[in-house]
Amino acid sequence: ELRRRAIRNLGVAGGPAAAPTLVSAYQGSKDEDSKKAAVDGLFISGNAHELIELARAEKDPGLKQMIVSKRPRSGSTCRCGGNTCSSSATSCPAASAALSSTASR
Repeated sequence: ELRRRAIRNLGVAGGPAAAPTLVSAYQGSKDEDSKKAAVDGLFISGNAHELIELARAEKDPGLKQMIVSKRPRSGSTCRCGGNTCSSSATSCPAASAALSSTASR
């Protein structure tokens, strides 16, 4: 519980600079709750690009769907080309690809 809260709070306090640590926490964790906390932290801090990359790499369909459900907030900047992602993630090619690959499974 303490680890999960610390990971999530890193997204709140660390902002975009916390992205590498949150991605590392996600990738290094075998605990699903810690993975969810890292995804929450990335979402809260507006790291849309990292969420998309995690969704692309995730093999577990349930975890992938959970990541994709954290669509970028309106106005989030996706660094996959400087696009501004909308709440539906349709303006970002990478988000659209991640969403469609999940929907086709």
